[in-house]
Amino acid sequence: MPGTKMHTSRASEEQVIRIVVADRDHMTTQLLVQSFAQDRRFLATAVPPSADILDFISAHQPDVLVIDSGYESRRFKGLHLCRHIKAQQPQVNLLVILDAAEREPVVAAFRAGATGVFSRTAPLTTFHSRVEQVSLGELSMGACEAAHLLAHLRANPSIDLLDRSRLGRLTAREVEIAELVTQGHTNADIARHLRLSHHTIKNYVFRIFEKLQVSNRVELLFTLLDQSNHVSDPTVCIRAAVEKKFDSYLAAAQEGFALAAFVVGVAYLEGYGVTPSEETAYYWLRSAETNSRDIQQKCRAILEGLTSKISGTDLEYWEQRVRADAQNKPLLETKLPEELLRPSEVMRLAQAS
Repeated sequence: MPGTKMHTSRASEEQVIRIVVADRDHMTTQLLVQSFAQDRRFLATAVPPSADILDFISAHQPDVLVIDSGYESRRFKGLHLCRHIKAQQPQVNLLVILDAAEREPVVAAFRAGATGVFSRTAPLTTFHSRVEQVSLGELSMGACEAAHLLAHLRANPSIDLLDRSRLGRLTAREVEIAELVTQGHTNADIARHLRLSHHTIKNYVFRIFEKLQVSNRVELLFTLLDQSNHVSDPTVCIRAAVEKKFDSYLAAAQEGFALAAFVVGVAYLEGYGVTPSEETAYYWLRSAETNSRDIQQKCRAILEGLTSKISGTDLEYWEQRVRADAQNKPLLETKLPEELLRPSEVMRLAQAS
């Protein structure tokens, strides 16, 4: 039928590379499928606009799914869809099409289960070779994407780099869980991954904190970074934390959380996981400053009411705890914005405001 040529390219009988293509733009999907028509190694099929991609993949059982990172199905969208596909069809290798070869989307694509990535800015002449590599289960990406992935892996703290005397305090299971904690996974995520109860993971995390003499996840991250990078500059710690969960920080900042707005501002100023933008950095840092003033005023009003309800002895105890924490703990939450920026940047932003 004439219409069929718009959706499927034929391959020879010996061809084993079956491809399903899904792009958010139907015309682009058709063009990608047609690009395989003259290459006898491939049999490519497009996901029809009206079809459910999960059902379509289940029916066609492709070797490779070429999918746009912005593709939306009836139930899932973007990289969440990729993650769901890999969970249901682990044998299908994913080649994720990205709008640009930037660090954040590259890392996110591989986290979602991609075997390879292809940027729309890359030469189309390399597209078929990427598909062939992915069909063999080989990692496939350009030099720029590879550089982003390596930079992310090198910045990621590793429990293996802890001082041996400290690492020896942890059991093998505790080491495994500590790795997952520092990679940004929640207790619930870790419980699902290891098939243990949430309560068991909570107990493990408590013991890890106790053995390494830290009190929370941020301190654990700082400990690993200090051990592996031998640095004390808190901006290094911000970079590692922000690049893992920038979307979460951005969402919180958009909801008006001052700390999140500050972190997003620093990310745009320094280029932590995003393209640097002084204008965007200025906006978020000014938002953080404004919201911080509001929070300070609200905290002061609440504290004045609490002061009359807490005994003098208890009040003095907690005041000492607050002062000690502020002096001794290198926590992101206790740092003022100017302590996390280079002095020159502080002066420039102060003059700009």
